[in-house]
Amino acid sequence: MIMKAKLLAIMERSHDLWEQLANDYQVFDLDSYIERARILAPDVFLENPETEEIEGDIQDENNEHIITWEDGMDEIVRIYQKI
Repeated sequence: MIMKAKLLAIMERSHDLWEQLANDYQVFDLDSYIERARILAPDVFLENPETEEIEGDIQDENNEHIITWEDGMDEIVRIYQKI
């Protein structure tokens, strides 16, 4: 099944806050985590999110959001908003 959602953010492992946000993910629920990420790393959030097919393995989702990781949590994290 192909899922589509609005891509809100892309963070790569090379980002300065990768480790901190990876640790925060273990502590916060998904919505709180995304709110925190918006504050700490606004540069990874897209100004005009576009609907696209979800890439990567879905690691977490709720009624509003989806987080995917490529290669486990080793390379790229994408945050989507369900439509």
